This record gives sequence, structure tokens and C-alpha cells, in this order.
Amino acid sequence: MASIPSSHVYTTLRIPTKTPRLPELAEKSRTAKLSALQKAPTAFASKYSDEALLPIAAWISRIVVLGTEIFICVATHEPQKEADNDADFLMSGEWIGMLTLRGPFTYSDFHLPESGPRAAFS
Repeated sequence: MASIPSSHVYTTLRIPTKTPRLPELAEKSRTAKLSALQKAPTAFASKYSDEALLPIAAWISRIVVLGTEIFICVATHEPQKEADNDADFLMSGEWIGMLTLRGPFTYSDFHLPESGPRAAFS
């Protein structure tokens, strides 16, 4: 992800999952993630060497998986107009940041049972 001058307009959009431009969006997502992995490898649980080997189908599946929403902060020269298609707008600008949200999940999906000495006294 690049360093963009302040003369740009920043818009945050969700990557649409039903668009003919999905392969292009997946490729742009791949490029952004690999760039970030090279610049800050310790900021991620994954490794560049592993992610770089994934086929585009894996990147597409990450976007369309149920319960996942991916948001992109995109920098452009002009603000998005109401008539603009989100996929086209995402492809037209520089991706500055990315956020993936997963859920909703139930408490039991994330609750880990206690272990160790403390659990013995429960």
C-alpha cells in the first residue's frame, strides 16, 4: 500500500461479492496484501512466501466466504459519485488500507475451556 498525498479523497468501501469484476478485485487484494507482507512481515500471522503461492481462486474465496466482509480504504482524485459502481471505483484508486471483519459468531465459537491449575479449582 502506498503513501498518498493529502490532495486525494479517501473512501472506505466493502468489496462487493457479486460482481463481474471479482477476479480483478481479488488480484488487487492479492497485490495489496503481498505488498503489506513485504513491508511489515511481523504485522501478520501469514508469511509472504506462503501467500504468494496461492492461486487467484484462493483470493476470490477469501472475498466471498460467508460471514466475512472486507473493507478497503481507497484514495482517488475525486470523491465517489452516487452513480459510481463500487467495484469500478475500487479498481480506479490506490488501496491505502484493508480491514476484514468476520462474524457474527456465537460465544461458544470463541470460548476456550480453561486449562491448567486454575481450572482444577473451578
